[in-house]
Amino acid sequence: MTTRTYMSLVGATALSSTLFALAPAVAQDTLEDDQIFVQGERRAYQGNFLVNDDRPEATAVGFFSIPAGEAESSGLEFDANLDFANDFSLWASYAYVDAEFSNSFADADGFGFTINPGDPLINSPEHQLNVQASQRFDVGTMDAQVGGGVLYVGERNGFVGSDFVLPEYTTVRLFGELNVTEDLAVRVDIDNLFDETFYTNSFANVWVEPGAPRRFRLTATYGF
Repeated sequence: MTTRTYMSLVGATALSSTLFALAPAVAQDTLEDDQIFVQGERRAYQGNFLVNDDRPEATAVGFFSIPAGEAESSGLEFDANLDFANDFSLWASYAYVDAEFSNSFADADGFGFTINPGDPLINSPEHQLNVQASQRFDVGTMDAQVGGGVLYVGERNGFVGSDFVLPEYTTVRLFGELNVTEDLAVRVDIDNLFDETFYTNSFANVWVEPGAPRRFRLTATYGF
């Protein structure tokens, strides 16, 4: 069994910032078999929050954005890849992020809310988990693979300055791939297997993005 595990402790302090990058990934191909690699790191980042400027002098000449706000983010990310001798593979990724505003300012989007220190950032779930398993095998002389995965996204704020929350959701996916020849591969994917109703992000309680319903995809790739 080959085990490759990467973990990073992530911290970010944003002074007018929307940039929350994770710690750099480790070159996992340098790891030895049955070796588990763990790394902890805390960092600070800086950038700009941009909000709508609806002042008459701004809207008179077009739509503008202005910098505003401060935020802090800290969390944990864990990634693991396990490859077994029987061609079974397991991949898992978990992220915990605590992201919140650290100053008080008025919402400039016209909704009349005041953002206070400790208010959560919009569309930022505390918990997110992604797991995928796959099995390789032979079909005659052809190489094949089947697998599936589960994605969990926790609840998160959906309207800055309010208590409007997007609910948590879990979706399941399946896939299968057949290498017909050395150059030709055919793949089938089923996304959102159980046709769950879910919402990926929002701007306000009247502006919510729904997730895609169950979807079937058939693709082919040819190399030359």
